[in-house]
Parts: sequence; structure tokens; C-alpha cells
Amino acid sequence: MLELQTDHLRLGIDPGIGASVRNLDVKLEGQWTPLWYPAPDRFSDLRTPACYVLAPYSGRVRDGKFEYNGQPVTLASPEHHAIHGHVRNRPWSLVERSAASCKLRFLSSAFSDMDFPFPFVVELEYRLSGAQLRIELKLFNIGTASMPAGAGLHPYFARTLTDPQERATLQFACQGVYPSEDVPIPTGPAQAVPPDWDFSSAREIDVELDHCFAGWDGRAAIRWPGSGLTATLEASDTCEHVVVYAPADQPFFAFEPVTHVNDAVNLLTRGVEGHGLVDLAPRDHLSYAMTLKLEGERLG
Repeated sequence: MLELQTDHLRLGIDPGIGASVRNLDVKLEGQWTPLWYPAPDRFSDLRTPACYVLAPYSGRVRDGKFEYNGQPVTLASPEHHAIHGHVRNRPWSLVERSAASCKLRFLSSAFSDMDFPFPFVVELEYRLSGAQLRIELKLFNIGTASMPAGAGLHPYFARTLTDPQERATLQFACQGVYPSEDVPIPTGPAQAVPPDWDFSSAREIDVELDHCFAGWDGRAAIRWPGSGLTATLEASDTCEHVVVYAPADQPFFAFEPVTHVNDAVNLLTRGVEGHGLVDLAPRDHLSYAMTLKLEGERLG
């Protein structure tokens, strides 16, 4: 495992399991405190990291099947629907590292069981600076034909930090939310956000959510009032969607900046606009970045 550190942040990364984050801790009054809900000691699969990478697509693909430029594609579907891309449980190569940063690389052609028929490379950088974390990702099409492309990150934030009675608040602005049924796969274009799911003003996450929001402005604020800490999240302009996963009675929630909606490949086929999927030309790349900046009197 790799560990990066500044005076305010400590980040653990496992290159062998998707270049996923094992822990992101913040130092509050001299004590390291998990900001992202930490992975267990026996960290082994996608359900347990503090954060993992979504590429070359995010979310679910209905039945693991889609058609792209007339080519039918069938993906492995361990949960009936294919989910969250092809890089999260596979080993990455370490390219470069320092005390507060590292670069990693993923090459799809290195895996004989890769069922995504478009060859790609992902370059990933984690960088700490004071009380700030920046994650940059580039997805390259190294094939000879266009490919459907998307990316995202899946961090799990702790609802409570130092105060057992506190509950994190969330604030973000968007233009719509996609309707879905029993699984979080959109059934049609984005619709108006109902009042119960409106986080344009800061509020506790007091509803159960597993939904993709559209027309996101790329900014969010998460506050832990009892701990006196605020996290400001900013994503690159390639991210106009965000997934909020807030299961009931769990000590975490996920706020996932993504470039496209779940099942965008099939929404494209159906003619649904605004899906966010990129038609990535050969030798071209999709850039993605997320910055998390912490502020609070108790830092350090």
C-alpha cells in the first residue's frame, strides 16, 4: 500500500486493488480522523474501499448489454447488470511517487479477461497539498475505432467525525434527477428534483438515495457541524452528473462526481439527450479531475 501525507491529510492507496483508496484521514486537534469511511483491514473488493475509480464507464449498464456504432457488446454482469467499469478490482502500475503524490497507470490490454472491446489506458494522479486532495484522471482511447467513454470517482464520506451526535450536511445544485425503478438505472430523461431530494441549501441527508442528478454545477459543500469542519468539493467541467448514494442506517454516504448518467450507452441508443457519454476518437482522451479542500479551526 502507498501512503501519502501532509500536516493535515493522510491518504492510503492500494495499487493492487484498482488503485483504490483505503483511507483518507484528516488531522483534527492532533488526532487522525477518517474523513472517508475507511476500508476494513481485509480490504479485498469494490464494496469495501474508501474510494474507487470508475472507468471506462460509471454506474450500471442494463443487463450488461448495449450497442455502439452498430456493434453489439456484452459485458460481464456479476450483479445481473454490469457495474462501474473495469478497473476497480484489477492491479495498476505505479509510475511515480513522492511523499505527497503518486501517479498510476492501467492498461486494458494487459488483461486477457477484459470484455470491454475497446482498448484503453487510464492515467491517475493523487496529490495532497496542505489540507487539499486533488485527483486527476485521463482516459485514453488507444484503439482504431471510437469508443464510448466516461469516468468518475466513488468516495464514501463518514457521516460523523469527532462528535458522535453530529450528522454531516450536504449542499449542491443541479437541474434534474433521473427517474428509476427498483434499481438505480434511469428509465427516461432527467426530471425536476422533488423537494425531498433538493440539496440546493445545506441540509442533513435525511432521505434514502441512490440516484443520479443531472445539470450539476461541479461544486458541493459537506459540513460536519460538531467537528467544525467543511469540505468543499469541485469537479472539472466534464462532470455534469453526480450520483448520491445514501443508504438508510449506515455511517456513510457516497457523493460520486461522474461524467455521465448510469446506463448512458443505452440511453444514447434510445435518443435520450444530456446523457454525458463521450464518443472518444482514437488517440484522443477524456480528462477528469476532483479537488477536495478542507477548512476548519480544529485542523492540525
